[in-house]
Amino acid sequence: MTSRKRPASRLESTCRLSWCRKRPERERWFTFSRAAPLNEAAFRYYPRLARVREFVLSSYSEQLTLADAARVARMERTAFSDFFHRKTGVRFRDWLAGVRVTKAQELLAERDFPVTKVARKVGYGSVRSFERVFLRTTGVTAVAYKKTKRPS
Repeated sequence: MTSRKRPASRLESTCRLSWCRKRPERERWFTFSRAAPLNEAAFRYYPRLARVREFVLSSYSEQLTLADAARVARMERTAFSDFFHRKTGVRFRDWLAGVRVTKAQELLAERDFPVTKVARKVGYGSVRSFERVFLRTTGVTAVAYKKTKRPS
């Protein structure tokens, strides 16, 4: 009698890294930095997305949610999420994180703020969350980025 191998789970077949198989929630973060490029033209072509972009750029330092952006676009939350992803190529959460990290990079390069203050200024309540997103987005930590842009 031959022993049958159990079929590989979807996670094991898509993620070959050992740390990823052990912690399924990490698969999402592993693919975060390899997202499709943003379709910038969508913000010029669709008035709803233009309103959302203007809203986010004016209030990125506040606690923003998908529901807030959907309200500005005058759509239901799930419909807006789907619409945003189809038209721009990225999820709203990822785009918002990119906007915040870009603003954080500007602050770190121009001013001598501590990383904790920069995290608060760009809308993160937790410095740990900010560090994690910054590292995932740029490939370096905020402290290392600051050192390269503002050598002491």
